[in-house]
Amino acid sequence: MSDDKRINDDENRHSTPDASRDKLNAEIARRIRKQIVSHYAKPNAGADNPDQDEKVGYKSPPTHTRFKPGQSGNPKGRPKNVRSTASRRPDDLPEVTDVMLRQLEQIISVRDGDRLIEISVLEATIRAQQAAALKGSVRAQQQIIESARRAKDEEAAWLEQHHAFWTSFQVMQREELDKQIAAGEKDPQVYPHPDDIVLKRGKRVRIVGPLDEEHAKHFTESQHLRDLMLMHYELDNRSARIPADEDAIALLDSIREQLGLRLDDPFAKVKGYVHEDDDPGGFFIAMWLNSLLPERMRIGEEDWYVEVLKVRRMTKRELLKATREGWRQLGVRVKRGATLPPWSLLRRLLYLAIGLLKLSRSPDYDPEHVDAVLGTK
Repeated sequence: MSDDKRINDDENRHSTPDASRDKLNAEIARRIRKQIVSHYAKPNAGADNPDQDEKVGYKSPPTHTRFKPGQSGNPKGRPKNVRSTASRRPDDLPEVTDVMLRQLEQIISVRDGDRLIEISVLEATIRAQQAAALKGSVRAQQQIIESARRAKDEEAAWLEQHHAFWTSFQVMQREELDKQIAAGEKDPQVYPHPDDIVLKRGKRVRIVGPLDEEHAKHFTESQHLRDLMLMHYELDNRSARIPADEDAIALLDSIREQLGLRLDDPFAKVKGYVHEDDDPGGFFIAMWLNSLLPERMRIGEEDWYVEVLKVRRMTKRELLKATREGWRQLGVRVKRGATLPPWSLLRRLLYLAIGLLKLSRSPDYDPEHVDAVLGTK
């Protein structure tokens, strides 16, 4: 028997089922992570030089899956009034089934109140059945109730499988993180982090943190900007306050009213929250940025006072130097001693941006009206 064969036999003899299972689980976790990143990453039409090392990750999908410059991803185009799901159906479907599905997927125009909307034939049929049920049709009511029961049962079964998969994956991610900690790594990281996988009963999974190392830089920048806003708040408190531009405030209020946006103050319910319109706005922007971060990256409610005390102990000279360096790290050139606008102006800008984002997701969104009000046309 050769030496190589003897060594291989010894390895096989001493390998345990647990070791094989751990190796298999690690390989499964690696493949799942790769699939998640590929699912969330956006196609990148950048250069695909085969001589360079291929970088795969957030916003950098594999080269062979990227769109080629000057080449359409769908040269034939989508058939008129047919949803994209038609192209994903098997080729060996019975003709009657294929025709029925194509008819149900066709887009038609229907009246919804005082406006026309485009929906599929299937959705229009369900709407008509609902209308008949509301008008008192017993048969339509029974059909709607039965369809709703079936849909809820199917959704519950799907969510159960969905949660089982993600719970198992979360456990594998946590085990991988524990292994890195046990190995003494200085900055143990797994993507996505197990604490960033949010599982709620009856809801689909949400990943609220970074998906890979490149994506993590965006969250690090948000943390950096939050800390910078806290320092700016203290610096602006020690500087001469600049009154807000009344014309700018009047313009923002006019835009908000024309678009029908509410100006709610989300900080009003925060314990101990008191502010004046001429207060520096850095503190409130820091709170807002903090709320957008995954929970593990946020400053806790009790820790806010600790962070504020740290900043208050800094001299004005230290604050000036730290804020200028902070902006430099973010790639922004700011004049030494520059202050942020007061809260009366900053909050209007912030809430207008949030209101426009919500409006863009609303079924009543009218981009031409928004462009006319904002003067972007």
